[in-house]
Amino acid sequence: MIKKTFLLDLSNICDLQNFVNDLNTYVIADVDAMVGRYVVDAKSVLGMMSICNRYIRVGIHSCSQRGLETFEGICQKYEVAE
Repeated sequence: MIKKTFLLDLSNICDLQNFVNDLNTYVIADVDAMVGRYVVDAKSVLGMMSICNRYIRVGIHSCSQRGLETFEGICQKYEVAE
């Protein structure tokens, strides 16, 4: 199992919606979104809107390197330097 997290800026609703659509289209693995102590399914628009904040940490739990690379490509568009 491969785990990786990214800190993203999804404060714009259009960015958030595009991010969720990309995850649902291209990523098969489970992806979680975390803000503070709250964790939601990152593939759920409603879940993501419920924690919509300036910065959201997202993490993937993947069994394949290809799934991880696809996830990294999607996250690079919204990534914030830590």
